[in-house]
Parts: sequence; structure tokens; C-alpha cells
Amino acid sequence: MAQSTRYRAAVVGLRGIGAGAVTETFTGNRRAAPHTHAAAYRLHERSDLVAACDLNPLLIDEFQNTWGDQPNMYDDFEFMLARENIDILSIATSDHSHADLASLAIKAGVPMIFCEKPMTTRLQDADALVQAVEQSNTSFTVNHSRRWDPFFRQAYDFIKSGRIGPVRRIVATWGGPRALEYRNGCHTVDTVNMYAGGSPAWTIGLHEHGLPDEEPAPSSLVQYDNGVLAYINQSKQLPIFTEWQIFCTKGRVRIGGHHSTVEYSTQTPHGDTEWLERQLPTQKVYRAGMLSSIDDLIQRHEGGNETFANARTGLLAVEIITAMRRSDENGQAKLTFPIDRE
Repeated sequence: MAQSTRYRAAVVGLRGIGAGAVTETFTGNRRAAPHTHAAAYRLHERSDLVAACDLNPLLIDEFQNTWGDQPNMYDDFEFMLARENIDILSIATSDHSHADLASLAIKAGVPMIFCEKPMTTRLQDADALVQAVEQSNTSFTVNHSRRWDPFFRQAYDFIKSGRIGPVRRIVATWGGPRALEYRNGCHTVDTVNMYAGGSPAWTIGLHEHGLPDEEPAPSSLVQYDNGVLAYINQSKQLPIFTEWQIFCTKGRVRIGGHHSTVEYSTQTPHGDTEWLERQLPTQKVYRAGMLSSIDDLIQRHEGGNETFANARTGLLAVEIITAMRRSDENGQAKLTFPIDRE
């Protein structure tokens, strides 16, 4: 397929992450980036934002105020699918609805789907969606955005270089009111999975419970089959704070909102051992995360490798979160993988 091909993009779900205007932020040494699906399609070199859909007429009006009359607006998702010949669909609706909408899009023949995290909130739905994606050969990616965030990708590439040895321990911390089971917990879990590089063997989960209608903050130990042990540390009682620490045999990488550093021991010219902390090297230019996700989808669609945040990685995050909950419900019991499909 010609590399100049442009693709027709659409968004369903017009709140926040789906619809917001193009904004630029700089955090530490991060590059400016679009942070919404609509903005990413407007900025990407090979996509045209042609349609958008929501059930709420106020959100449709707000979207038009932001983006003008160019995208065709719909309040009926299946009608939009039938009419627009969509190449790439972003699903940015409520968490529980992602799987149903993705399945409808697959049946309608949409070849590329960019699904907001979490992929689903029910394990059975995740299994069914993976099957639908693989049977249809749909190009599919989940917006587990740390996989493409420049800080996190820089750290991933550095660890993969072998400079500080293989990963052995991971501590991932998310504090504050958004330390939630699915809403941000899926980011925590998926990022741990990315650095662990193995399959989970067992987990022990412990929920921090709040009000009955609140999404809990889960923590857990997760043992992977390659020997990596991870501690997922989430609490609403902590300050608003995120940090990932990846401990390797020869050093440690730390990634937070304002830092991405490596610590390791080295020999001085006099033969002494010295422990150094350095900002991770920034020679490589990392593209904005959401644009990289679209790149990944298009590359897969045009015959490339599976996407980096694919349906299988999305399923794994859902399975671990489900296991954490079941462990807590059973008195912090040790659960082995794969867990039962109830």
C-alpha cells in the first residue's frame, strides 16, 4: 500500500480524551504532544478527521465549536459506521462500553481501531474482543499511553539495550484520588507488564476500599514467569504522585512526572566504584505518544508487525486487575494464572 495513502478517521465519545483541542505541554524534557484523539487525527500526516459521534447533543455542539463543521456529526453510532467508510475509529466512550462498540466496528469492516483504556472492564468481554480482532485481522491498539510516552519509551529502550542488565524487580506507585482500579490502574498494570516482559504466574491483591460506589485503589504483588517480581502500589491516601522504579541487576531506572533517570555503578579512573545518577540520554527523538500510536496502527494495517499495545496486552491488563480484585475478595488469597473465566 502506498505510503502516501491518507485514512479517514472518526471518534466516538466526545468528552475529554476523545474531543479536546490541540494543546501543547512540556513536562521535564518531554516533547509537545496532542493529548486527545481528535487532535491527534488533525495533526497526523496521514489521517483526516471526517466524523464524530456522541449521544449527548451538548457534546456534539461543543465538538463543533472546537473543530468546526468539517467532521460530520452523528448521534447514532451504527449509522455513522454505515455511512462514513471509516478507516480508523477511536473509541473514547465510558469504560464498560468499549468492547461492544469495538465489536460493532469490526463487524462493519473498520480495519483499524484505537481503543481507549481500559480495553474492557469484564474479563469475558476482553476474551471475546481478542477473538473478534484476531479472527478479522483488525489492526487494534489500546491507549495504554505509557507505552508511547517519551519518558517511558526512552526508559524501555535503554533497559532493552542491556546496559544495566535484566529486570528483576518493579515498584509502580500511583497516589491521589485517581488511583483507581480501572480508570488509571490499567495504566499502572500495563506499564509494569511492559517492563516485566513475561507472563504473570501469580498475584496477591489488596484493595483500599472507600465509599461503596467508589472505584477502589488496588495494590498487589505480581510474580512473572521470567523471575520478575512487581509491587503495584496504589492509594488514594497518598499525595498526587506517580513513579515507576525498574530494578535491574546493574542499576535502576526511575520514571515520574518530571524525571526519567538511570542509576548505576561505575569504575572511576582510580579503580574505585562510584554510584552515578544520570538523566536518561536524550539523543533519540521520540514522537508524541498518540501520534506514535496512530503510526503503529497504520504500520500494522499496511502489513507490519503487531501493534505494541495490542488486544493481547489489553487483555492481560484486564486479567491482572480482575485477579487482584478476586484475591482481595478472598482474603488476599494467592491466585495463579490464567485465572478462571467466571
